[in-house]
Amino acid sequence: MQSIGAHQMITLPTRFMLHQKPSLLDHIYCNDFVHEQQPGVLQYAISDHHPIFLLAKTVPKLNNLTKWKRCYKQFHPENYAMHRSRNLEENFTSNPENLNEEFNNFFKIFKSSVDHNAPLIKLSRKLTKLASKPWIMKGLLNSFETKNKLYKKAMNSGIASDFQIYRKFNNKLT
Repeated sequence: MQSIGAHQMITLPTRFMLHQKPSLLDHIYCNDFVHEQQPGVLQYAISDHHPIFLLAKTVPKLNNLTKWKRCYKQFHPENYAMHRSRNLEENFTSNPENLNEEFNNFFKIFKSSVDHNAPLIKLSRKLTKLASKPWIMKGLLNSFETKNKLYKKAMNSGIASDFQIYRKFNNKLT
């Protein structure tokens, strides 16, 4: 089990019999080291095995959480630098007595320049789902799209060569 990254959570004996050494026969294996876990053995003599348990703290899924992402399609470093410089010249006032206020003022100016040149956009449900799967790269998405187009073409035309092209591409993809 350790070869696949799982380890035994129960470390206390779970079986007790008269005139024999206690033994650990009941197992819970886990490969999640991130979340808080508390394994244990209940000391109740229901049978010759004591019951075992694992308390695991889980993180609730936040399905209705709105996700935002910066859009860099129209971002040009020169325009950003010019916008930031102009905003700093027009709006930044130095106030050495109150550094917190000075920093907050600078941060507002900086953020407005970033928001102007790379605005936040709300992700659709489809893009939110895709963002939760970082292993799916742009090339793989393009291949899925190509596969779907080939499938539709093969289904609409009914030509055997179109089906062969689709199957060959699908086999290469999977």
